[in-house]
Amino acid sequence: RPTLDALHPWIDGYGEHHYGVDPRRVAASYEIADAYMRHRWNKRIGFWNTEAGGMQDPERPDALRALPEGRTLEESRGAAAYFLRDVLTMLRHVPDKARMRCAHEPQVNSGVPAAFRLLKPLRGRLSEVQGPDNGVWAVAARSERRLTVVCYNGMAEARSESLAVAAPAGTKLADATLRRLVERNDELEVAEEPLSARGARWTGMVDLAPGTASVLVFELEGEAR
Repeated sequence: RPTLDALHPWIDGYGEHHYGVDPRRVAASYEIADAYMRHRWNKRIGFWNTEAGGMQDPERPDALRALPEGRTLEESRGAAAYFLRDVLTMLRHVPDKARMRCAHEPQVNSGVPAAFRLLKPLRGRLSEVQGPDNGVWAVAARSERRLTVVCYNGMAEARSESLAVAAPAGTKLADATLRRLVERNDELEVAEEPLSARGARWTGMVDLAPGTASVLVFELEGEAR
């Protein structure tokens, strides 16, 4: 607060680092700082994460190390799960405030690079998502003639959830692809499989292991309104 008060004529936003913190706490800090600036100084600011990770903070060796840790594949799963939870939490709760999310030392295992590639189709304008607050949530976005829906399981047990996807007004669903992270040769990578989806609406079940996401990419026919 003293920093925001002192710099309010010049500040456009702030950058932050976080390691292993519940992403909802980070999103809440964005909300609080933005609300304070709007109330006190009638100004909105953005928020840039410039370093983050689910494992140990290299500048805080005394800090607890987030699990899982051990062999490379286990660390990759943990790194991917935290990255996905972090990015999707920001898109779900504070898409108007979160401007960037970086990854510290992503090369140390395959988890973060694979998670980056998994979410690559998720771009464009956000689309409305409705559902219960049961630890499993979705984020959707449309870019030109493509609609991407990401389902994430934030629970400790596997879940199977029903999903209904409606084509944007003026379009129909065409070819579709299901993308997941799979384990091959002790590394995580993205796998794709075709999905049968044509018409105005698709319904189906999505199976999700703990801390994982499924990405459904729908090609669209027509011009979205």
